[in-house]
Amino acid sequence: MHQNNEALVLLQSKKDTLVVNVLNQIGALHLELKNYNYAKDYFAKAITQATRLQDSVALAFSTSNLGSCYEKQHNYVEALNYQNKSLKLYKQLNNSSGLAIVNENIGSIYEDLEDYKLAKFF
Repeated sequence: MHQNNEALVLLQSKKDTLVVNVLNQIGALHLELKNYNYAKDYFAKAITQATRLQDSVALAFSTSNLGSCYEKQHNYVEALNYQNKSLKLYKQLNNSSGLAIVNENIGSIYEDLEDYKLAKFF
């Protein structure tokens, strides 16, 4: 984590997708550690940076990450909101890898909600 934070400090002045990647990595580490509020902050910063850079792939990835964080907190409305935003972006990009990941994430949310028919669909 320390190296990621140092990288982030060094990259702050740059307008590059590398910043988005580092923000997502730090957010993912916090997600693993169950530091959900920190994870959400980093994913939100990644979304802001990806939007500024007009990088749709980075935006879709960051948005999906934020949705995953909300799922871990059992906030399924927000989780579905962010996963569906990501799904829309990946569809526009015709990005099959992103679509597969987000569909699995949405299926996982519906599984948590015990809506197995929708879970299976996704």
